[in-house]
Amino acid sequence: MNFSKIFVPAMIFSFLLLASCGDSSSGSGAGGGEQDATVKAYPDSVGDIVFSDGTAVSYGVGLVLSGEQKSKAVAVIFYKEAGKMLGVGLRHDKAGRIWCDTSAQAYSRNLPGITCTATRLSDGSFSFSGDIDGSDNIDQIGLSDSYIQWRYPAFYYAINYKNEFSRVKGTRYESGWYLPSVAELYNIWKNKEIVDAAILIAGGDSFDLDNYWSSSVDGENESCASRLLFAYGTPDSSCKKYKERCVCAVREF
Repeated sequence: MNFSKIFVPAMIFSFLLLASCGDSSSGSGAGGGEQDATVKAYPDSVGDIVFSDGTAVSYGVGLVLSGEQKSKAVAVIFYKEAGKMLGVGLRHDKAGRIWCDTSAQAYSRNLPGITCTATRLSDGSFSFSGDIDGSDNIDQIGLSDSYIQWRYPAFYYAINYKNEFSRVKGTRYESGWYLPSVAELYNIWKNKEIVDAAILIAGGDSFDLDNYWSSSVDGENESCASRLLFAYGTPDSSCKKYKERCVCAVREF
């Protein structure tokens, strides 16, 4: 019997079997259909997780970040339109803060410069008019930093976000954070599913069904400011002195 004719095909079969086994363990290394966290030079889409060096990864079902990537994640993009891109910080104040103290000048005062009016449309969604950009709302109130901490705690949290979330401190993103307008909060809610999922992957605080302070007022009640109910995506008003409202910080990217 010619054993060489049997031995050679057997070697080829064994080699192919080993190769196929090796292929099944290649890829992301995470297994279970998980998606590689492929880094891109900059964020460019809603749901992108932004890192402290300016790079980002796209959100996708099964996305997994390495420990190092999690330690550098700082925000999730929630809005991109007309050349403007906004992201929300990963850490939120879930315990709640008051919008302003009863001794603050803005407590019982009309503030037309930061009034953002919500209008319900026929399909149940909302449109907004007035001051939809919250980035300069504390400046329009006209207070120095020394007063913000004690009289405007919700604003103070957002403006000094670097002290609340160490991942941004000392990076290109340590400044520029602010308390979003009610229109900006609504844009977060419109993309809540993807934003919450990306935030959790990055080790942050999701919005869930909580109520969040905005930096806006509705112009109808001097002692009230605007908030957004994330359970329904509904903007409404709440007394400025009430603490049971969550706070987040946003910035432009």
